[in-house]
Amino acid sequence: MDHLSTLKYQLIETEVIMGIEKRWEPQDDKYLETLKYAQTRQYHRALDHLQKLVVQRLFELQKLNLAETVLQQTIHELKKEAHGIHKGHKQAGSD
Repeated sequence: MDHLSTLKYQLIETEVIMGIEKRWEPQDDKYLETLKYAQTRQYHRALDHLQKLVVQRLFELQKLNLAETVLQQTIHELKKEAHGIHKGHKQAGSD
């Protein structure tokens, strides 16, 4: 028995076990309903994936913005500190 024959036999055996009397045809209502469900499900999964990517990107952007803000604060504080040291150095030199 070749592979195709084996698959056909297993298919028929499964249909008998499950009590399937008639296979769906492309024009059957159940076939069309299931096809529509599968397409809708695929569409919603794609939307979910897209939403996940957008949220991920927003978190990355938020991290970058936060890191930039911290860097700017640090630079500002270092400049203030340097200005204070410079000012103190000038005053010490004028004494």
